[in-house]
Amino acid sequence: NVTKDTSTHYTAATLVKLHFRTNEDNLQEFNNTWLSIVFDDAPYAAVSGPLNLLCGTASFTEMQPSKPLRGLLLNVYRNKTDATFNCRIFFPMPFRNHAKLYFSNEDFSRDYKIGWELKYNLVDDPVDHLTTFHATYT
Repeated sequence: NVTKDTSTHYTAATLVKLHFRTNEDNLQEFNNTWLSIVFDDAPYAAVSGPLNLLCGTASFTEMQPSKPLRGLLLNVYRNKTDATFNCRIFFPMPFRNHAKLYFSNEDFSRDYKIGWELKYNLVDDPVDHLTTFHATYT
């Protein structure tokens, strides 16, 4: 089990975009990689599930390049220029102090790369008005 604390932010903010990308050689590993997000030192992950399900697709290997999924809160597509598979999640996820992202994959048999980036906006409202986003797959 490989787990890594990949990001920490120490003020009230809202995650507004998560972007994941991988190439065709790493699709199986991508489909088996879990993302967990823990907000504000909670004893459990508020967001927990395999990247492919969080991205709204059962498997990137079945995705047709000519049929991207485009929605208000989710985009899944294959970039024709660099042949990467991409997922952008736009669900707003507020937090009071910090968010920690953990990636894990118990089935991996080789090194592989998944690109990712996140965008957040600082929150001006009082932090006692924030509600945490939850999404868990079992």
